[in-house]
Amino acid sequence: MIARISWLRLAGVMAVLVIFAILQRSPELSWFGVRPNIILSLMVVLGFVVGDFFVYAALAFIAVALIGPAKGFSFEELILLLLFFGLYFVRRYVPMYPLFSAVLLTSGGTLLWYLIVDPGFIAADFIAVLIEMFYNAVIAVLAYLGFERAFPHGKTSLVAF
Repeated sequence: MIARISWLRLAGVMAVLVIFAILQRSPELSWFGVRPNIILSLMVVLGFVVGDFFVYAALAFIAVALIGPAKGFSFEELILLLLFFGLYFVRRYVPMYPLFSAVLLTSGGTLLWYLIVDPGFIAADFIAVLIEMFYNAVIAVLAYLGFERAFPHGKTSLVAF
């Protein structure tokens, strides 16, 4: 069965995704020399907002395309996409309130990202990794609260019922 999608909500999510992708590339968000992975934080939160995997997958591809170069997918972008998909499925097995789960998955996703893409960076500058984990978790909390406010009364799904 194909789910009916609330196109207005999807347009709102797309607008947030584009804004976050622009901010991802912005050097002004550097905090103690660390730039957050805003798209990772947003995609973890969207895992709780988007009920349909195919809609989530489309958003994940769009997110990676928005932050990646126009030449095609690199190894890092492929890993990021796989990380998004993995976190989407793992979210079901984290038995906490969704906000706390989003913080946990964002922090774990940040650490996993560095373990796969650049494990030497963790050893070389562990404090920077911890700062980025914290920064990403704060962004995830703000994004989650924003979506909760935008879709009140527990209607946080893009899929219309």
